Amino acid sequence: MAALNVASVNVARWSALAFGVFYGYSRQRSLTLHVKEQNEEKEFRAYADLVEEAKVAFEAAYNREQAVKAAPYGIVIDSESYKFNGDKWLDFAVSQTK
Repeated sequence: MAALNVASVNVARWSALAFGVFYGYSRQRSLTLHVKEQNEEKEFRAYADLVEEAKVAFEAAYNREQAVKAAPYGIVIDSESYKFNGDKWLDFAVSQTK
């Protein structure tokens, strides 16, 4: 009877060990995937921020270029200025595309 009890205990121990190894492997894999997804998201946000900065820089350079072209005609390009005239700006923009 004692031998049966020892065998049962050994089976339980090996089963617990196998379960622990399986749980550890699956937990490590899920944590690794989570960290990888966070890193990819962080890289994507950094790239998106760089693209946005480039768009802003291009827009500023383009507006400066347009302001230099429009200055001899007395046209204000900045739409926030109180001197901005939408009709004059639109006529100027159309004339630049021809």
